[in-house]
Amino acid sequence: MNERIREIRSYLNMNMEQFGNRLDISQSTVSMIESGKRKPSSRLIKSICREFRINEKWLTDGEGEMLASGRYDKLDALCDEYHLDDAGKLMIQKFIELPPEDRAVIIKYVQSIAAPFIEPSEEDPEAVYKKEHSESVTRPASYVLNSTAATGDEEKKVAE
Repeated sequence: MNERIREIRSYLNMNMEQFGNRLDISQSTVSMIESGKRKPSSRLIKSICREFRINEKWLTDGEGEMLASGRYDKLDALCDEYHLDDAGKLMIQKFIELPPEDRAVIIKYVQSIAAPFIEPSEEDPEAVYKKEHSESVTRPASYVLNSTAATGDEEKKVAE
């Protein structure tokens, strides 16, 4: 198994310190496991398989393919890419498993909460227009008249 752990690390292009950090073990522990001086615990084996999506049967017995395949491979990759913890992964997993109509309710709720914080996109011309024209709509009429008074003729146009 020590050779297969070294193979995983090599496949992932990680040094012993990087590999150990992902598993919350020291570089020296990784070295001792790879050299055969120390046997990995069952907890560590599970951690390696979960963290790096490794087929446990391959790791323990050398049978099958190194990389695990399964329903949540894409989810695992997404969680790795965005550094989501187990709680974040569980939240996404449970959301995905919901019926479409329940997902729509959650999406609508989140959108209503997030709307004040989201800048309108250039793809939404109506939202861009509303944002660009919201200042003039909220200003009092006296502001418009006072701002045009300095230009003379324009004041007459506003008054007309």
